[in-house]
Amino acid sequence: MKKQGGVTMDVQQISMTMAQADLMNKVSASVMGKVLDSFESAGQGVIKMINEAPTMEHSVSPHLGSTIDIRV
Repeated sequence: MKKQGGVTMDVQQISMTMAQADLMNKVSASVMGKVLDSFESAGQGVIKMINEAPTMEHSVSPHLGSTIDIRV
């Protein structure tokens, strides 16, 4: 330890603290990447379901939407 201006400086402790902070930042970025990948996959699934909805509805009840009743 070295005293400088009334502040005790422990270079080893500072180095360990910085290394831990760096590791936490890297882990956080990695987890964020996994979350984004998961959201992207879920979003693609939703888009696929939306695009397939008219086909699915038509196969379940093909008579609906094929005619229009009009009165004048």
